[in-house]
Amino acid sequence: MFNALLSELCRRLGQTEESLHSEGLDLPLGPFSLHIRQRDELVTLFIPLGNVEPRSLATLADWPSLQLSRSGEGETLLWSREWLERLDAELLASLVERMLQQARDLTATAPITESQEWPPFSIQGSSWHKV
Repeated sequence: MFNALLSELCRRLGQTEESLHSEGLDLPLGPFSLHIRQRDELVTLFIPLGNVEPRSLATLADWPSLQLSRSGEGETLLWSREWLERLDAELLASLVERMLQQARDLTATAPITESQEWPPFSIQGSSWHKV
């Protein structure tokens, strides 16, 4: 199920499956690198942000919540974790979109202009709250 979910995510993002490997997915997206792993049915997504002083996370009420951690080398990681059984391709793509937007917000030193190159994401209308 995990591999099929990652394949579908690549398709939705317009990416090839070259970034898929036995441990998960390592995908360069604009200035960021998205990593997705699964262990014991728990899916973890993370984006290394480098040595930044994050200002604040956006809406903490979003599910699943986004987290910030510092590595031993002083690098900040933006990450989220959810059970595999609760994810589908639409929800995973929406989480990736939220994480990339948050990574942009946390690392921005100047306002983003339309001329800057960001990967296009237009996944609309997805809800994180599964019933």
